[in-house]
Amino acid sequence: MGLGNFNIEELKKNNQSGDSFKHTTGNKVKVLPFVTNNKNLNLSDISDFHGFIGDCIRKSNNLDLPTEYKKAEDYKVKIKDDFVTEACKKTSVENGQNDFEKIINEIFIDDEGRIVKFNLRSLLYANFSTNKPSTLLSISTFIYELFYNHNSIKELLQVSDIGNSNPLFDLAIDSLPKLEQADENSKLEYSIVKPEIIKLFKKDIEFLATDKTLLLNSIEEITKYYYFFYISQLALEFDRHFNDSDSITPLFYSLEWESISKSRKTNYQGWDFLSKKLDNLFSHACFFEFVNYIDFGDGKNISSYKELSKAINDIEQKDNSLLSAISELKDYYKNIVTQISDGSWEKCLDELSLNTEFNSIESEIVKEFYSFFYMINYQFNHDRGSRRSAFIKYSNWAKSFCTHSYIKNRGRLGGILTINQETLLLITRLCIGNNDKIRLKDYWLELEKRGICFDQTSKGIIIQLFEKINLIEKKSDSGDAQYVKSTI
Repeated sequence: MGLGNFNIEELKKNNQSGDSFKHTTGNKVKVLPFVTNNKNLNLSDISDFHGFIGDCIRKSNNLDLPTEYKKAEDYKVKIKDDFVTEACKKTSVENGQNDFEKIINEIFIDDEGRIVKFNLRSLLYANFSTNKPSTLLSISTFIYELFYNHNSIKELLQVSDIGNSNPLFDLAIDSLPKLEQADENSKLEYSIVKPEIIKLFKKDIEFLATDKTLLLNSIEEITKYYYFFYISQLALEFDRHFNDSDSITPLFYSLEWESISKSRKTNYQGWDFLSKKLDNLFSHACFFEFVNYIDFGDGKNISSYKELSKAINDIEQKDNSLLSAISELKDYYKNIVTQISDGSWEKCLDELSLNTEFNSIESEIVKEFYSFFYMINYQFNHDRGSRRSAFIKYSNWAKSFCTHSYIKNRGRLGGILTINQETLLLITRLCIGNNDKIRLKDYWLELEKRGICFDQTSKGIIIQLFEKINLIEKKSDSGDAQYVKSTI
């Protein structure tokens, strides 16, 4: 296939069966780990991040759970029973074995029946609650490849057999089940679309690692937040299409303990604003999957509108083959997707002709690519059958995570983007970093770098909290002379 040509036969092979067309993603490019069914969407697993962290730590150490644990009907019960049994076996207690077993359970097993986080090695045994976590493992691979698969991070997460100078903790480490060696997978699945967020995560995790206890206690929460940060900014960037930039789109949060009124910024530039962008994730995933059946040269995969814009410019300088390729792709799609329950391709094109974003595009070929995305999104939104169902279920993987992690229902106002005090203080530590203190105005900027914005009312409440817990230092009554002190 030559530069700028459309490989229609490969597209048919992967997506077409007879006259039926299936929107299959992940053959040409992977930007997200979601699927079009919610069969294994376990809310506790996607919101507490326990299983994701366990899998990422194991991958960082080239380790894996033995098959017997992966296939166990109840992983938590088996790992707990084997751990406690081994600890008791290694200890000889005259006339008190039952009491010793009780002590082990009280100290090392939490209320969920999981091994507590007593050191980094214990995180190797964190796992999902379901024994069929296929999509969860895909999400975990996504998180690992984006955030953890960097030499500097993997070095920080290497576990050792060095004891704690505490006989009971040494016994616990020695009683943990043996893990299997895993081959390091050098082939990466997922494209990194927001490298600036990955760079910031690396900086923050490296800071947390300067205090092993802090890292142990916060690794789940900070990874969970950065996953949300990445997914939300990806959706917002994709929604800008060819107007995209590297800047972080402001999202306004409320504080979990404050009252909210209808006029607050978080009502119109928070969850309601973001939720609408998340709805279209499957359309974007399909768009990038299908345009990658066009040859952009050098075997490159296109995974963002910025990359696509550059590829268009590079090829247009040589010839006009892309225009015929995208036209052929559109014609094929229009002829194979013929049933649109509540619309038609004629109505789609009529709506497109009135679209402000489409009409603001000057390049004819960029218009063609934009119109192809519009067609994909249109047929999903005007279908009543399986295509619409797949479209909704795909975004549910992102939206369900958000609503069970950073959204609080505020009655008539609905869901509001919310941060609790514990997460705020953790991210405050990251904003200050190795400094003893930073100016208050710089603190707000550091939060914004991490995707968190507050309106003036919330800022005032945060200052009250910091004054209460002695984190504010005032050189004068001027706002410029206020500092936020380190929480460490």
